Amino acid sequence: MLLHRFFRPSQLLALSLVTMLSGCGGTPEGNADRPKVYPVTGVVTLDGNPLEGATVTFSSGSAAPSGFGKSDASGKFSLTTFDANDGAPAGSYQVLVTKTEEAAATGAPSIDSAEYVPPKEIDPNRPAPKPKSLIPEKYGVYGKSGMDATVTADGKNEFKFDLSSK
Repeated sequence: MLLHRFFRPSQLLALSLVTMLSGCGGTPEGNADRPKVYPVTGVVTLDGNPLEGATVTFSSGSAAPSGFGKSDASGKFSLTTFDANDGAPAGSYQVLVTKTEEAAATGAPSIDSAEYVPPKEIDPNRPAPKPKSLIPEKYGVYGKSGMDATVTADGKNEFKFDLSSK
């Protein structure tokens, strides 16, 4: 490579950094090709009580991006499509709500620990166990949830979803 004849090493380093960083960053709003999103918030309850830790998804059923959020202790959620809590594009959505049992801590050493011992045999053909749903599964199935929402450019976009355990 003959570049070292024309540039000092410090100049090559600076040129390399400029080249690498030129593709990074961008506007805070992200890609200009993204659809405009509008804030979406809401509350999800189960049998009238706030449902904490549920994943709420607004799905258009098409190639359009979906918005999702996680409910807090009071059942409140905010949707994220591209950036944290940015909302969802205007349009009609089917709403899906899921909540599954979290894997229990086994007390086994972590993979980073010196005490970690890898399992002897792992069957790659064995499917991963399905997490146990803590709410009726119909609420998480597209076409069966029975919940819809329309996000508008000029509306409050606040929604309440009352689920039943029956």
